[in-house]
Amino acid sequence: MKKNMLVIRFGTPVPLPKEVTLVTERIVAPEDIGLAVGSSFHGMGVASIFRTGLTAKEIALLFEDLAKSTGDVLPVIVQDLDDEGFSLPAVSGFDQMVADYRKLLEGTTAQAQPTVQHNMSLDDLLDLATRKGGISQLSADEMQLLEKLSKNL
Repeated sequence: MKKNMLVIRFGTPVPLPKEVTLVTERIVAPEDIGLAVGSSFHGMGVASIFRTGLTAKEIALLFEDLAKSTGDVLPVIVQDLDDEGFSLPAVSGFDQMVADYRKLLEGTTAQAQPTVQHNMSLDDLLDLATRKGGISQLSADEMQLLEKLSKNL
């Protein structure tokens, strides 16, 4: 059974190429890639939400193996979002991000975009464009935010 997971990876606020490969090729099934959401976490790392058949422990071990193979330190917190006891009351924005993601999965807001994207910096948005394959791959909301942030330079 697939579960919705939150992964907070501390360190560089940009996903590492091997980290992206790990998530897209080993953790998230191809049919669920479009539901994966990631964002810089206050400049202290990357927070991602995705659906997977792996357990939180299995995901943590994969990140641990990645860290060993690269020589990097990639401390992670992995949380099962379907766990009824889940909450991060001290982390601004995550409650809304999780709520939007759950609505998207339930099909109640088919076109919903997580509100965390509106909190993205210009660097975060450009990193997202790179991961998506170019600026032309950004959504209309992301393009609007890019234009707004570019004007504020």
